[in-house]
Amino acid sequence: RGDSHRELPEDPRPLADLVLEDLVPFERLIHAGLPGVMTAHVLYSAVDALPATFSRRWIGGILRGELGFQGAVFSDDLGMAGAAGMGDPPRRARAALEAGCDMVLACTATLAAEVLDGLRWDADPAAGLRLARLHGHGAAPGLDDLRRSRAWREASALAARLHEAHSMDLDLE
Repeated sequence: RGDSHRELPEDPRPLADLVLEDLVPFERLIHAGLPGVMTAHVLYSAVDALPATFSRRWIGGILRGELGFQGAVFSDDLGMAGAAGMGDPPRRARAALEAGCDMVLACTATLAAEVLDGLRWDADPAAGLRLARLHGHGAAPGLDDLRRSRAWREASALAARLHEAHSMDLDLE
């Protein structure tokens, strides 16, 4: 629990519980062709000693290996407190890339400059291909056209089914 903008959250649950409780939507979306994901600066202490953004076990072993994800992996913002334990910004960027992220996010100009000035990295051709697949083709459709499309209707129906299957009834009154 916690907010990775302010601290490094820790989740002590075993992988089996995470698979059953948290990874189901990801698995379904991956099999539906999910093109990209963002990691979290969360320490799943029963799975790895490193936060997920910096974990080869999470990115290469679980996400790409066990779940079969072939899309692009983005880090969360390297300026967040949850990433600070990995060293200065260039070290954070290197650790995320070495773990399997295809792109790292440095969400302020100062942080981006520090990463670019300090990071020495040979780009991974496979990462480049995964990122290139994210590029659109032609102009993006308008919102009305998008909502009329078959893909929108199918995605909306899937989201509604997933929400119904995994929502909890909380009586807060």
